[in-house]
Amino acid sequence: MSDNIDQATFAKRLWSAKTIADVDWILAGAETMYGPVTTKPIGDRPNNSGIIRVSSDPMLALVERITNAIDACMELRFALAIAADATPWRCR
Repeated sequence: MSDNIDQATFAKRLWSAKTIADVDWILAGAETMYGPVTTKPIGDRPNNSGIIRVSSDPMLALVERITNAIDACMELRFALAIAADATPWRCR
């Protein structure tokens, strides 16, 4: 990699990156242009692979939405039972 990378070339490579080699080139270029590069997990959560996977797979996202809807219905029934002064094990 050349020490002089123009921003237009860098932007084009950044936009069209598809391989690990492309990402390596981009990271090296960023370090050349801006100094040392550091990384941190998305959302500052070290264990975020599930979030990333759900976000990138439409079927997983659909399943997650259905699961969330079921959870919401269960929470609503529980809240209504509490409002009616029922105990959780009698909530049906």
